[in-house]
Amino acid sequence: MQDGNMKEWQAEGGMGLISGKITIQGPLKKDKTSILISARRTWLDLLKEPIVKALENKIDFNGNGNYYFYDINAKINHKFSNKDRIYFSFYTGKDNFFGELNDNNTQQNIDNLFDQTFNAQTQFGLSWQNITAAIRWTHIINTKIFANTSLIYGRYNFDNIINTNNTTLNQYFSGEETTQIEKSDYLYRSGIEDFGIKIDLDYKLNGKHNFKFGGSYIKHNFFPGFMDFFADYQNFSADTTIVFSETLKPDEGYLYIEDNYTVSPRLSANIGLHYGFFNIKNALYQSPEPRVSIRYLIDENSSVKFSYATMQQNIHLLTNSSFGLPNDMWVPATETVPPQKSQQIVFGYHRFFSDNQKLETQSYETSIELYYKKMENLITFAEGTNILGTNFSSWENRIEENGSGTSQGVEMFVKKRSGKLTGWIGYTLSKTDRQFENINLGNEYPYKFDRRHDLSIVSSYNLKTGVHLNATFVYGTGNAVTLPIAQYLLFTGNDFIQFFDYGEKNDFRMAPYHRLDIGCSFTKEKKWGERTWSVSIYNIYNRKNPFFIYLQEDGQENGNLEYRTYQPMQISLFPIIPSIRYSFKFK
Repeated sequence: MQDGNMKEWQAEGGMGLISGKITIQGPLKKDKTSILISARRTWLDLLKEPIVKALENKIDFNGNGNYYFYDINAKINHKFSNKDRIYFSFYTGKDNFFGELNDNNTQQNIDNLFDQTFNAQTQFGLSWQNITAAIRWTHIINTKIFANTSLIYGRYNFDNIINTNNTTLNQYFSGEETTQIEKSDYLYRSGIEDFGIKIDLDYKLNGKHNFKFGGSYIKHNFFPGFMDFFADYQNFSADTTIVFSETLKPDEGYLYIEDNYTVSPRLSANIGLHYGFFNIKNALYQSPEPRVSIRYLIDENSSVKFSYATMQQNIHLLTNSSFGLPNDMWVPATETVPPQKSQQIVFGYHRFFSDNQKLETQSYETSIELYYKKMENLITFAEGTNILGTNFSSWENRIEENGSGTSQGVEMFVKKRSGKLTGWIGYTLSKTDRQFENINLGNEYPYKFDRRHDLSIVSSYNLKTGVHLNATFVYGTGNAVTLPIAQYLLFTGNDFIQFFDYGEKNDFRMAPYHRLDIGCSFTKEKKWGERTWSVSIYNIYNRKNPFFIYLQEDGQENGNLEYRTYQPMQISLFPIIPSIRYSFKFK
C-alpha cells in the first residue's frame, strides 16, 4: 500500500454497475505527515434483483446465489527525521455469499383421502471478515543498518447461517385443510484473534553480503467455533448453543537470519535459518527450518534457480470435502495434534528475449518451474463427520490425524511486455493428494482443492491513443468431492432405514470453472486530471460456474414404503453481466 502523498492532495476513483472505488491521499502536515484512505465495494448483490433476474427470463440461467465484498484501507505516515518514520495502517474487509433454495412437491390422492403439497425453503449465508491494524517504526541506525519494529493486531471471523422453513398443506377430499409448518435456524461461527510484535533488521555488510535477521512473537486467541441451533419440527424440537472447543490461547514466535550472498557476477544465493516455537498448554513444539535459494545467470537474458525449504505450520484448516456449503474451521496444534511439517523443492528457468534484435528492450519474458512438496502431520475430519454434523463433541474428537500429502507440478509463464498487444499466459499442471490410515481404506485420494489444470490468459491491445481493448480468460479443474454412488434400504422390523455407499474419497469432480471477460476503455486527459470510460462484459458466454453442489431429495410413495432418490444440484454465482464504469484521477 502506498505511503500517502506528503506534498499535495490527490483523489482518484471510479463508479460502475459492478463496483465502486475511491482513494484520497494528501498531507496532514506538508513534508511531515500524510494520510491515505481507500475503499471498495461491489454492487453485485444489488444487481441481482433488477438486472440479473431480467436476464434470467431471457437466457438459460438457473443460479440462485449472490455475493458482494467490501474493503477499507487507511494509512498514516509521519516523518520525525531523516532517520525515523512511523506508520499506522488499518484494513477491514468482508466477503458475503447468500442465497436461497426452494423445493416444491405435490402428491395427489394419497390413500384416497387427500392431496399433499410440500414446500421447502432454505436460506443460507456465508461470510468471511478480516481486520488488521499495525504500527510500524522505521529507524536508520547507520548507513549499513536499518530496522523495522511493528505492533500488529489481526482478527478473522467466519460465519455460516442456514434457515429452513418447510410447509406441508393437506387438502382432504371432504373439503378440510390442515397446514403443518416446521422451522430451523442454524448459526455457526469461528475465528482467530492475534496480538503480536515483530522486529526486522537489514545489515549491508559489503557488496557481497546483505544480512536480514529478526524475530516475532504472537499471542493467538483461537475460537474453533460454536453453534446456535433452533428447531421446531413435528417430532423434534431444540433450542441450544453448542461450543465445539474452549478458546485456545497459544504463544508463537520465531527467530531468523538470512544472507543474500553475491558469490560472483553470475552466481547468487540466499541462505537462511528460521527457528520457530509454538507453546500451547503443556506442549512446546520447536522447529529449526533451513532454507536455501540459488540463482545462476547463464547469460544476460537467462537464468536458472533452485530452492529448498523446510517449514512448520502451527495452524490447521478443517473443511468439509463433500457436497454442501463450504465451511472452514481454523484450529491450532495442541497437545494431541502436532503442527504440520513440509519440505519443498523448486527448479526454475527464466529468460528474457525479443522478436526483434534491433529493440533495446526485451519484449518477452518466459519462465518454467518444477516443484514438489511433501507434507506430514495433516488432519481432516473423520469419515461421517464434518463441521455441520450431528456429532457435537470437540473438534479433536472428530478428526483423523497423522496424515500425509504431496503437491507437485509444473508452472509455465509467458509475458509480452511491449508493443500494441501486451499480456501474459500462465498455466499450471499440478497434482495434490492426501493419505490417512482410516480414510479411503488407507489409499491416497485427491485433495479437495487439487486443481489439475489452471490456465489464465490476459491481454490488452492499444487500438489508438487512449483506447484499449482487453480480454481475460480463466480455466480451472473443478474441486474434488465425495458423492453417494448407491443407496440401500434396511428393514429394522418396524421401518426402513436408508443407507448410502459413498465409494472412494473425492472420486467425483465438480464442473470445471471457466469464463471469458472482455472490455474496452476510453481515456482522455483533462485540465483537472484524467477520466476513463470503460465498457465490459463479465462471463460473456454465460457459463454456469459451480460454487458448491448439494443433494436434492425426490420422494414417491409405494404403499407404506417411501423411496427417496437424490440428484446432485449445482449452485452458481454470476451469469453474464454487462457493465459500464466511469473512473477519474485528479492531478
